[in-house]
Amino acid sequence: MGVLGPSDERRLAICEWLTANGIDPKTVPSYGIIRVVRRGSDSVIRYEVFSGLVREEREAPLIVEPPERWPA
Repeated sequence: MGVLGPSDERRLAICEWLTANGIDPKTVPSYGIIRVVRRGSDSVIRYEVFSGLVREEREAPLIVEPPERWPA
């Protein structure tokens, strides 16, 4: 059984949100971990990228809040 990813509509919404926050969605795998981390008044997005065979965690400042609910 293969890995199930998000629906096309959900993936598009996530890609648009990543782009609005200055993250290239082409570098973030559809099954990667993305989370918002609150640090007092500052917040960052932590996400995984793959460079060749190496997985790396990165951070970017949260500019645009994620929606209350993502498409299914």
